[in-house]
Amino acid sequence: MLNYKKPVFLIIWVAVVLMAAGIILLLAVLIETIELPDETSVSFIEMEQINDRLSVGCVTITDTEQINEILSAISGAKKTLRYSVNDNPVEHNYLIIKIHTDDKTTTLYLYSDRLCDYVEEPYVGIYRARRNTSKTLYRLYGDFEKGSYT
Repeated sequence: MLNYKKPVFLIIWVAVVLMAAGIILLLAVLIETIELPDETSVSFIEMEQINDRLSVGCVTITDTEQINEILSAISGAKKTLRYSVNDNPVEHNYLIIKIHTDDKTTTLYLYSDRLCDYVEEPYVGIYRARRNTSKTLYRLYGDFEKGSYT
């Protein structure tokens, strides 16, 4: 029979409980996904590419099909343990995505760090996106920049 009065047993029991609580909290944070406005409420989306902290150009997207494609590419991004503590990302190269609805504008930043794509919402969080997110969004940006969509 175990002697519950021994300090070793109590220390081990507390450590196990704290580890279980930490794992549950960690999993809850990592499961959280980015919140985007409903596609029907989006009026238009502006995208601006920044290379070496200089603007390459800005495009405005009003076509519903392209808006849905942009939102679909970003949706499902999972929250990381990294914090967003700046107005802009610290990266030198990124894509600014401004989602305009009737009542507010949501600003997101897409950038790649090593082999991962990240979507950062200032002061809200940094989310890990699927790898094809940047390919999809830069393709759309490039098509609009060339005048392929009107």
